[in-house]
Amino acid sequence: MNIFLAQLPNALSVTRVVFGIILIKFCLQGALLFVILFCAAISDALDGFIARRLGVQSEIGAVLDLAADGIFFLCALLLLFFLDLLPGIWLGLILAGAIPEIAAQAIIWWGGGKSGSFGHPLNKMLGVYSYFFIIAVAMEWPLIIVGVIQVMLQWISNGYDFLLALAKIPKTV
Repeated sequence: MNIFLAQLPNALSVTRVVFGIILIKFCLQGALLFVILFCAAISDALDGFIARRLGVQSEIGAVLDLAADGIFFLCALLLLFFLDLLPGIWLGLILAGAIPEIAAQAIIWWGGGKSGSFGHPLNKMLGVYSYFFIIAVAMEWPLIIVGVIQVMLQWISNGYDFLLALAKIPKTV
């Protein structure tokens, strides 16, 4: 297989990191913000799909995808915070919601398992809703509605990941 095709999913994941840096560097607003969000969403949807279709899934690809998602959303959230569209309390609640996911990945790594997304429907719903959340906040929708849903989805999905990771710890006698 062509080396370019084999690395295409990882390259798509890295584009989200680049898009996040572009968001922060240029403080994009309006149409440019939505173009970057659209491109990031497309790269997020395509990287895993292409990897599965080409049969080039790897642990590093799964970790890279998860890291790229986190970096992009952190950059997008920070941009909204810097533009005074996202109050600090909401930023803190959303960032705190990542703690169970980080703990779950640490438990899996510590136990010698493979890192990456658990891939359950809640994770997929959280991923899709996170893009919607960024758009809704940028359009100045009421945070009490979209923010509560984001925080709840994040805590439930990531908490479930944490419980799944705990269940995978080998039992020693």
